[in-house]
Amino acid sequence: MKFFQNKTVRVVLVCLLSCCIFAGIGIGVYAVAHSVRVKKAENFDGYSYELVAKKNVIFMIGDGMGFQHLQVGEAYAGKTLFMRSLSLCGQSRTDSRTLFAPTDSAAGGTALSTGKKTQNGKIAMLDKENVENMAEYAKKLGKAVGIISTETMTGATPASFSAHALSRSLTDEIFASQMASGIDLFICGGRSEVETRATQITSAGYTLVTAYSDLETYETSEKLLATFTEISVGESTEETPTLDELVGFATAYLSQKSENGFFLMVEGSYIDKKSHNNEIIPMAQQLVAFDKAVERAYNDNKNDTCIIVTADHETGNLQYDGESKNELADSMYRQGGHSHADVPYFVYGIQNADIPEVVENVRLSLLARQIMQRQNQ
Repeated sequence: MKFFQNKTVRVVLVCLLSCCIFAGIGIGVYAVAHSVRVKKAENFDGYSYELVAKKNVIFMIGDGMGFQHLQVGEAYAGKTLFMRSLSLCGQSRTDSRTLFAPTDSAAGGTALSTGKKTQNGKIAMLDKENVENMAEYAKKLGKAVGIISTETMTGATPASFSAHALSRSLTDEIFASQMASGIDLFICGGRSEVETRATQITSAGYTLVTAYSDLETYETSEKLLATFTEISVGESTEETPTLDELVGFATAYLSQKSENGFFLMVEGSYIDKKSHNNEIIPMAQQLVAFDKAVERAYNDNKNDTCIIVTADHETGNLQYDGESKNELADSMYRQGGHSHADVPYFVYGIQNADIPEVVENVRLSLLARQIMQRQNQ
């Protein structure tokens, strides 16, 4: 008891208690403000714009791609990235419902797919309830659907557009959900992993393809799943085609599947993975290859397609300060994880739009849905 009778001890305890109370109040205020912001972002009727393109929507996600990544990619390529030429541009806020921590690809992908923010780790679910993903929405409108990822198809971002799971780590559950989805086309890397599920794939009615030239052979198949050793950023081979080649095939394949058009999601996964490893040159190569796929999507489909390009989050807290190609260095990364930084968005196919320069990520999902809904009217 004498300990607590000491005046200095009492002062210290009062100060500590006061700090705890103020910290608790601060956290509570932040949580309420965050909740209000989330609800405001999700409770949104849509944008006003003139629709130029018809029938199709291509949603392209450079995983981990922040504004600084774009500048590094341009320094590496020695030219302006094609995606900057798309009609509209701005920045997207990526925070999830998980307080304080940056979003992960599961929550970031879910926001872009469902129009709902969720907790980190969740795949098209909010709390314990499924939320309609983009593939389900497009299918409801009678559109053909394709999913392309440069990693395996159970990765968090492609999964968020094509499956449901309480955790991104539940890959068996995610894969089963994808096989039951009715999605017309899956294309991914990670061939060795995917081939272990060959029986499950064929039982679900998918034709399994592992060589690029075989895609044309099976282009009239009802459902296709193509997987390759990796998606190349350089020379194309039978086992390592490039992303732009795969986008070219996918849009041609999906175009003949439905009179109502198609929805295609394309993810450049390794912009994120190389950033986690702080590998600046490999990251730049992945980003430039992704940009080439954006250009292919535009050139092959510009007359009847809306294209949305964005990222699910920024990775690496990358800092670019005008370095030339020869000056690019791994030390330009400030961390190995995700950051809270806003990410870019680019849109082609609408004009006279009232879309603000800064948007919440969920509103890009709602924009894609609004476009598809208008195209079907």
